[in-house]
Amino acid sequence: LSVDQPVRLGDVMRGEETQILGAGVRDGVVVLPGTHSKWAMLDAGRVTGFRTAMTGELYAVLLRHSLLGRLAEDPGEHDTAGAFARGVNRALADPAVSMLLFSARAEVLLGKLSTREVAAYLSGLLIGAELGAMMGAAHGTITMIGDPALSARYRTAFALAGRTDIDL
Repeated sequence: LSVDQPVRLGDVMRGEETQILGAGVRDGVVVLPGTHSKWAMLDAGRVTGFRTAMTGELYAVLLRHSLLGRLAEDPGEHDTAGAFARGVNRALADPAVSMLLFSARAEVLLGKLSTREVAAYLSGLLIGAELGAMMGAAHGTITMIGDPALSARYRTAFALAGRTDIDL
């Protein structure tokens, strides 16, 4: 599927539509979290629109190739759920993601975020920003299709955004 219209951002879907078809969703929104997360709007079994967010790829780039990634330590057994939630809530409240990302460095330097929490915090910021950008289009039922661990993070973020009615 593709979007190629002068008034909209170009977008492509290369295979995810088969997952949507296989899930049997007829109406609502289907979220496929991943490297390039897809949000597809459906009406009577037809995809009427979709958007892609590079959330997973940005996360990987930040952890592997940025100053923020160099701050991050393996969390081991450390509970990082609070850092993830803090990141989601901050991004939902203020979607200026380039400014939010720098807060990871500042919070470590100010002693408010441990280096073992950096990765979870960044994940929360990016997923929260994605949800913040897309929640206005999320009318009706939301169905999520994806890796169970990543889907659990999205489900937590949806709950923090006030949506607990996510179908898996």
